Amino acid sequence: MATTRFALGSISIIALLLVLLFAQTQAKVLNADRNVLNRLEDNSEFYDEDEASPTPVVTADKPKPTTQTKTHTKQKHVSEEYDEDEFVGFEQFSKPAQPEDDNEFEETNPRYKNAKTDEQAPTAAKKPPVYVRTNYYLEITYIGIIIFYGINFFFGRSANSTIAKAWGRIASPILFEQFSKVGETSADTKTVAVVQENQYQYRLRATGRANTVGLQSTLTLRKRHDLLSMLLELIWEAQDTVTIDIIMNDDAMEPFVFAVVKKKEEKKFRKNNTDISSLASTSTTLEDLSPSFVVLSELGELVPALLRTPIIDALNKNEQLFVSMHFSDQGAVSPTYKKMLRFVFKLPPSANEMEKLLTLTKMALHYIDLIANYKLSPGGKVVVEKHRIKLAETAAKATMTERQEAIQQRKLEKLQKEKKALETLSPDERKKREEKMAKNEAKKAQKSKFKIMK
Repeated sequence: MATTRFALGSISIIALLLVLLFAQTQAKVLNADRNVLNRLEDNSEFYDEDEASPTPVVTADKPKPTTQTKTHTKQKHVSEEYDEDEFVGFEQFSKPAQPEDDNEFEETNPRYKNAKTDEQAPTAAKKPPVYVRTNYYLEITYIGIIIFYGINFFFGRSANSTIAKAWGRIASPILFEQFSKVGETSADTKTVAVVQENQYQYRLRATGRANTVGLQSTLTLRKRHDLLSMLLELIWEAQDTVTIDIIMNDDAMEPFVFAVVKKKEEKKFRKNNTDISSLASTSTTLEDLSPSFVVLSELGELVPALLRTPIIDALNKNEQLFVSMHFSDQGAVSPTYKKMLRFVFKLPPSANEMEKLLTLTKMALHYIDLIANYKLSPGGKVVVEKHRIKLAETAAKATMTERQEAIQQRKLEKLQKEKKALETLSPDERKKREEKMAKNEAKKAQKSKFKIMK
């Protein structure tokens, strides 16, 4: 299952990257085509539009044919045909020819006429060629992604809201039976009161019951509104969970630490909960309990007292939905209220199957009176007190070490500031400052010796 999820996630991410790469490639091709068209438009100005073939157009800079040039050509031709020594009448051919009428040349040659007109007309500034884009692949791709992200946001938010309301419909009747106030309403209204914290977290509070300060259930749902998170969930699995925190009164719970977790999550659970790692060092399994569970207990006598047959049956029947339960007097939830019970369950895959959590929810509420009525044995109280004294000493040593490290850090920072201040002084001032510091150190040493002698 994990391999399939990883493959689907990889394919989805690769497909998204290919779409973006295709859009970027199309943009580069369009830019290249635009440059080619610009060059073609610039070159087309030097060709005649009326002719099919690209015949060069006579420009104004080309010299206009004159009568002298034409006469010189005729004289050259005659000199090649006749010799002055052999032929008579050569003079009539050597006479300069009469200039021809310019108007006649202009009328017979319209191209020359156009060239003359262009020569007389003032030179106008060339306008840059206008390129009109016809393809918008890159923009369409980005707009499509934004639209798809928006659609996923609204559908994902609606799905999470539906799951939260379904949980409220299932849990509210049970909570109204146990507590006088649920959510923001009183017990008379019997309405669902699930408060939305953000797009994927909801909470439901209840107060007004013996042996407890109150209860808070927190729904942590998948980030269905976030498209990127949904793609990442194809690789890293995410679950919808509900966490039920019950704050016990100080006189309603004995000091102990107890937990039941999945065996594959034991290492991670110990790392995240220091009270378990320091006080519940051993783990045990029960014959009647599913082998996928492991029990972490500070005392051996807690296991049969807190895991009775109905509770074991409920855990075995709902093995797929159970995550952990954790009882502690070390303030794992709140520094104000140290004694607490915490239950973490998975939500069913569909909102219509939310009734499967009824058994586990009733089990969590059943533990309030069970913990309140349980009393440690005299031997268990002695062991628990020793553990608490040792834990307090360890905490005090850790606090003292932190204070010493902070003092040393402040001294080091002070010395560094003094060194920087000395570097900015002149040699004479620096010498005076060093002598003064030496005197102060000597006085401090004398005072410490005097205290030791006393």
